[in-house]
Order: sequence, then structure tokens, then C-alpha cells
Amino acid sequence: MLFLPILYLRKCPRVILLLILFTTFFLLAFLLMGASKPAKSFSSIYLVEYKFNQTSPMFPLLEQAYKNQNAKGLSLMSVKAGYMGICVDTPKLLQGNDTDEMRELGSQITCTSRDSIGKFNKDFMGVSLYNSGTNTTAAFIDLVSIVDAFSNRMVKPYLLMAILVLSICLFCNFLYSALPFMPFKPIAEKSALVLSTVTSFLWGVGAMWSHVASHSISIVQPSSMRIITGSVGRKAEIITWISFSFLLAVCLGCWGLYLRDRRAARKAVLPIERKLREGL
Repeated sequence: MLFLPILYLRKCPRVILLLILFTTFFLLAFLLMGASKPAKSFSSIYLVEYKFNQTSPMFPLLEQAYKNQNAKGLSLMSVKAGYMGICVDTPKLLQGNDTDEMRELGSQITCTSRDSIGKFNKDFMGVSLYNSGTNTTAAFIDLVSIVDAFSNRMVKPYLLMAILVLSICLFCNFLYSALPFMPFKPIAEKSALVLSTVTSFLWGVGAMWSHVASHSISIVQPSSMRIITGSVGRKAEIITWISFSFLLAVCLGCWGLYLRDRRAARKAVLPIERKLREGL
């Protein structure tokens, strides 16, 4: 009895492709919604994360600058960027017996969409480390502005949205082809070839662009005098390449099914052609 489902799947490869597409759709949907909600299942999926380097010689100046603005916990915050928004993770601090003693009691995550990042500039403001004559902007550091620039210039959510729409169309196409006695199946099979090829190619480009954009954080550290450190979101990177491998498998499966059906049709026509030749 255990071999019956396996035997059924072997005889119905389109069902396997449907399952792969269904899984890929949910993976890409989670990737698109990453860093858009405070829930851990969403805030833990991000492209890059920026925070202040606590081992930097400049960190005491940064910490003192936030203390002067009555925002002691912001020196320990981290900012995560996703496709549709950003999340700021700030520690919850409790005042100790000493006025300079602060105890950390967990963290608080605040998220917003890309269109509303501007309001974070007031809640999580930047600071000036020191005064440099009349020009203090040379020493001004703002993590939210850096992530805002990264989201606007490097992150391309519309490509991911297009991949989701194409995945839905491809899923409906496979579902139509899997149903028996449906008209226009040859047209549906050829359109599935085009859709699967275009989808896998576009997301291959999107995955490579996401990889390059995420690893651009290496430029931030030296340009900020090692005050800011960044890291790549491993979950988002894993989801990106797994979904690409799934789409590539679907594309290869489509071409395999098409060539198999063509070969079967050719074998069915060969005896008829031989009889016609013998009759002539």
C-alpha cells in the first residue's frame, strides 16, 4: 500500500510539478513579506541587517551621543531591510541603581513599509559623534537613512511580484493540463514551456541581483570608519536560491514532458507511415 502513492506520482509527473510550484509560491510570498511585520516569522526574513559595531573605538562616542539625546538604547539597535519594508530591533532597557547602569530586558521590533520609512527618522534618529567646526554633517550617522537608501536603490520588489504572478499563471496552466478531456491541451502545454522558461530566467536574474545587492554591505564598513557593520540575511538567501532551483526544476520538467509526448506521438505515427509506404 505504501508504494501506491509513489507509483501514482511516477505516472503523473505533472502532479509533482504542481506540488513544487505550490511550495515555490509560498516561499516567494514569505520572501516578499519579509521584514514587513513584527512577527518573528516575518521579521527574521530580511536581505541585510545593519547595526553599530560595539568593538569600534568610535562606539563610546556614539553611545554618549545617544545618551545626550535621552535615547540610550538606540546605540544597540539593528535595522533589517526586506523587499517590502524595514524592521528596527531595539533593546528594552531598565534603569539600574546607578544612573549609568542599564539592564537589557529583551528587545522590541518595530516594522514599517518602504513608503513609510520617513517616519522612522523621528523615532530612530541619527546622531553627530563630534562637532567639526561649523560643519557637523561629516560626523552624522543614521542607520535608518542608510537602509532607506539601500531599499530604494538596490532592492527590486516588482520583479519578485512579477515572478509570483507568473508562478500563479503557470500553476493554473499545469492544473488545466492535468485535467482529463480538456480542449486546447497542446496550446496549454506550449504556453507552459514559455511560462516556465521565462519565469526561471527572470528569477535567476533576480536571485543574482539579490545576491549582489545583499553583499554590497562590504562597502559600508570601510566607508563608515568601521562604526557600522552589516550582515546578509541567511534565511532570505536560502529561500531565494531554493525557489530558483524549484523553478528551474519545473522548467526542465516541462521540457522533459514535452519531449516525451513528442516522442510518444512520433512512435504512434511511425506504423501508420510504414503502412502507407507499403501500400504505395
